[in-house]
Formats: sequence, structure tokens, C-alpha cells
Amino acid sequence: MTATSVNANVYNHIKVMALTTLSAYIVSIIGYSIINNMYDVKPLDINNINIIKTELENLYNISFVNFIPLIILIILSILKVDVIKSILFSILSSIVVAIV
Repeated sequence: MTATSVNANVYNHIKVMALTTLSAYIVSIIGYSIINNMYDVKPLDINNINIIKTELENLYNISFVNFIPLIILIILSILKVDVIKSILFSILSSIVVAIV
């Protein structure tokens, strides 16, 4: 939306931002790898994982329907539909998913 508000080409803006984001990811991966190697890894208790998984399944209903707004946004972006319209359709579809 920033690129649209200043009348810049959105897709050129995304390409330039991807370079900046990629370098941040690389620095983060290196930093977290260093931190990870500083600590001993303890074996996980599978029973605790199953308890947490069961509680999350009881609290949230995650299904394919939850991804429809994201899929709409990605498809409209690939088709190079105007950013405001893409976000609007994604928001409207997420409202429908939330209600249903």
C-alpha cells in the first residue's frame, strides 16, 4: 500500500524490498544458529507435545477454509490486480470465513 500511495510501481517496489528482506533473513539465520549452538539440546517429552497439540486442536478450528483469504490475495497479486482491490477482496473473504 505504501508504493500505491506514492504512485510507485508496486512490483518494482516488491523486488527492491525483497533484497532488503533477504539480507535480514540471512543475518537472522546466522545469529540464531550461533545462539542455538551455545546451548545443549535436551530430548523432548512426546507426552508434553501431544498434550499441547490436543489443547490447540480443542481451541482452534484450522482447516483449508482458513487459507481462502490468503489464496485470494496471492492469486490477485499474481494477476497484478490493483493492491487496494486485492486487499479489499481478501478482507471481505476473511470476514465471510470468520462468520461461517
